[in-house]
Amino acid sequence: MSLFSEHLEKVAKVLATYQSLVDSHLVDFITENLWDQCLPESLRNELETLISNPIIDAHWYGQESATPELYKFYKLIDALSLDKCNLVYDLRNIPDLFSEWGIDVENLKSKNHKGRLEFMNEKKSYEVDIVARITSSLAKIHSSAVIDAGAGKGYLSQHISKKYKIPVLAIDSSDIAHRGAIRRQNILRKKPNQSSHLVHHLAQRIDECTEFAELAEKHFPTWSLSQNLTLTGLHTCGSLGHSVIKAFLKTDCIKSLCLVTCCYHLAETSLSGKLNVSKNAKMLAQQSVQRSCQNEHSLSPTLHYRAVFQVLLHSLGMEDVKVGRGAPLDNFVTYAKWALKKIGLDPKEIPADNIIEELYCSHESFKAKMELFQTLRIQLGSVVESAILLDRIIYLEESNICSNFALVRLFDPLISPRCYGIIAIK
Repeated sequence: MSLFSEHLEKVAKVLATYQSLVDSHLVDFITENLWDQCLPESLRNELETLISNPIIDAHWYGQESATPELYKFYKLIDALSLDKCNLVYDLRNIPDLFSEWGIDVENLKSKNHKGRLEFMNEKKSYEVDIVARITSSLAKIHSSAVIDAGAGKGYLSQHISKKYKIPVLAIDSSDIAHRGAIRRQNILRKKPNQSSHLVHHLAQRIDECTEFAELAEKHFPTWSLSQNLTLTGLHTCGSLGHSVIKAFLKTDCIKSLCLVTCCYHLAETSLSGKLNVSKNAKMLAQQSVQRSCQNEHSLSPTLHYRAVFQVLLHSLGMEDVKVGRGAPLDNFVTYAKWALKKIGLDPKEIPADNIIEELYCSHESFKAKMELFQTLRIQLGSVVESAILLDRIIYLEESNICSNFALVRLFDPLISPRCYGIIAIK
């Protein structure tokens, strides 16, 4: 068994232990008594003795004697999340890793770009610069063209082609994104030295059966098939990430891969067949542990209001109701009346303000517990993310097609929470 598989087994055991916690939905916190149902008794009892939330206290880690159950919980999370996993490379290790793989690291040795790249916000500029440097280094192995999967407005495609003089086929399934990319390209062409003629934008759905060689030959007729392809994607959404990995393994002319995925909840459960997590758990993996730790509170007013509103709905004989976004948050009475009108309740059946206010006051004490409960869930979200990404790297590993592959922390998670990339060459 590989080290990745061993780590995934440990992760799976912990997720099974806390399955009810990661699968839960905060809407049901009060009505389904999630505090008692989802937390182990020893941990629950310990948390109930706390006056403030130690999880967001900067000194909590030294409190083993005061909160031993919480301490054990966090030690377990630390051991299994990718943040401190010794199987995961960091961006600064990539030059050494690529040297071992026999890849030219000249592009990687250049200093990170200071300031913004052309017509991008700081976050996008930061991400594009890093992925472009890695992708261009991979492309140079076989003097290959690049396929940018889920290219969006073409930020990454334009930068790779302009800075590294590499032809890029930018593919996105969205007609809206495609039109946006064309508009952006036309704007850049009006600016001196901003646009590249080595990019071709294409609106098309990508899956493992996409004929990438034919597309490249069609749109870059001077490009030779002997040059092969590099496949890249920056924050490919949902199932596209899986399609890109499968296409990489299936398509002979695609020789290298640099992929950063996102929107785990929109992808099928597992590539390797060794993982089974719920949609709620995958949604939890989208949460940013690092950002949560920086915030004073991990629970938004909306979540607390929605949980109390669920109690109100049950009192009216209503369940499985979706409220959606946009509710006013001035106070619970305003929120509840807005939500009841939105779901179509007859105005005559809406309870009086004093009744709604009394309901809220009688459940306000649940807020502190919800705060703790959600903080624990967010911490476990990092373990779910570990499982999802380990599953994908194991799928590559067990294909026996890749000569080298790695899971890499490419971005600062405070800047870009979906910070892990998969890099592979055949």
